[in-house]
Amino acid sequence: MVLCSNFLFFFLLGIALPATFGDPSGPIVTTKFGKVQGLTVDTARIFRSIPYAGPVNGSKRWTDPVFPDPWDDVFDATREGLGCPQNCDLPTPKVSCPTVQIENCLLLNIFTPLNATADQNLPVMFFMHGGEFVQGYGGSKLYDGRFLVSAGIVLVTINYRLGALANLLYGTGDKEIKGNFDIKDQRLALEWVRMNIAAFGGNPNDVTIAGQSAGGVSVAVHMVAPKSSGLFQKAIIESYPFASPLKSPDDARKLGEDFATALGCGKSNDYDCLYSKTMTEVAKATSAVNSKIVDITKILEIFLQWTPIVDGEELADQPLTLFEQGKTADVPLIMGTTSQEAVLFVYRSFKTLGALEYDALLFALYPLHFEEIHKLYSPSNERDQRKVASVFGTDAIFTCSSSYAAKVFSASKDSVSPVYRYIFDHVWSFPDAWDPDSLYHACKNASCHASDLPFIFHTPSINGFNFTSDETALTDSIVRYFTNFVKYGNPNGESANNNETLEWTAYSEVGKWMTIIFKTPANEMKSEYRGPYCSVLDNIGYNP
Repeated sequence: MVLCSNFLFFFLLGIALPATFGDPSGPIVTTKFGKVQGLTVDTARIFRSIPYAGPVNGSKRWTDPVFPDPWDDVFDATREGLGCPQNCDLPTPKVSCPTVQIENCLLLNIFTPLNATADQNLPVMFFMHGGEFVQGYGGSKLYDGRFLVSAGIVLVTINYRLGALANLLYGTGDKEIKGNFDIKDQRLALEWVRMNIAAFGGNPNDVTIAGQSAGGVSVAVHMVAPKSSGLFQKAIIESYPFASPLKSPDDARKLGEDFATALGCGKSNDYDCLYSKTMTEVAKATSAVNSKIVDITKILEIFLQWTPIVDGEELADQPLTLFEQGKTADVPLIMGTTSQEAVLFVYRSFKTLGALEYDALLFALYPLHFEEIHKLYSPSNERDQRKVASVFGTDAIFTCSSSYAAKVFSASKDSVSPVYRYIFDHVWSFPDAWDPDSLYHACKNASCHASDLPFIFHTPSINGFNFTSDETALTDSIVRYFTNFVKYGNPNGESANNNETLEWTAYSEVGKWMTIIFKTPANEMKSEYRGPYCSVLDNIGYNP
């Protein structure tokens, strides 16, 4: 892995190199900041690692992002693998983790149809990657858009700051570091798209924001953030654990103090120390406090430690609370999860889980409703309770909290936009993609967190794996539904059953809360998916 923290060094390496260092025959597009030259593949034009913001290192670390200065030369937009500072342990690291980490990492990638022309007004999908707000990057081949854009859309993927570089709350007074830089980065990228995407053939007034896991959380944050109003017209939330809380200012400040201590700086106001540390040291200190439980009553925070902060400025309250209050953008929405989301987290966290440990876990999460939850998710007769813990975790943290959020969005008196709900229920035929010897080994036999991504983007072949014929039919249907939604605000297209044998009906009380189940050999619609379990959990409440 190559580490480059100096902006000028990176600038000389890539930001303003003449296009002859890339593909001399590649397409050239003129943006508001200068010309960029990308490359062409069989079905798409690709522009990689375009800077949407100026430097965020040195004295500009922990500052709000601003647009970059214009450049004179043609920018070489063919460079791959550039990501923000992180300690990345995602599955298939050659695909999911950046090969080069730079602190000035606020870059975006654009995929267009092969023959797209300026001012063609194609719908735009703006995708934010997952990774628990501490890892991942927008340039991953997992999110390669060459197949998606063949349906007549433009895809944008982005990097945003991670870990403590994004959400450190530290100090007081004029120099206070206030966090939420990831949300501000994402918003600036949306503003960049509004200014420039027409030159690539996209419609700046027809943008669908989408994201998975931490990216899905980010979508919800922008849906409830007044400052993001008008920057998008549709939304897709994939695998948001609505039951997991975002940081309160008090908890974020405690985490910030722990981080500063791990970094070798004082607990408050030692700014010179913080700014003197390298990005590698910052990333290591970020990881060092990832497993600390700041508030014992919020143990789910351990899975999303460096979240955006409910600061009253960027974010008025927990997204689920604002969904309940109807304080969301009124835009067409897709929401979904996989059928076994929690397997990845449970098996990564516990080598084994005995019955007593399982009971203690349930009690820690539901001290006032332990008996009710314990009856609903009774321990098995096996010595290891990770299977039942995974079922419970999937329902409580992902499936049911997500369906509840969809219900309150659908029922809001202020909302007239539809919401569509999905469950991805398929186990890959290419299990080695999970790195069977890694922390993710259990996912080779489960429909885990992130299992839907290769099917949404249709990317296994790019990464050395192949679909079966049934999987090809599955991914074709998912891509068609998703791109129809991006184009029309309706996954079925301009009219019901457009190129699909199964109509994906909106999630509503009138429609009997129907969810599409993506599976092989054929998709199906189900009413009240996991209904008896979700009913109990809904009544108890999620209270993130």
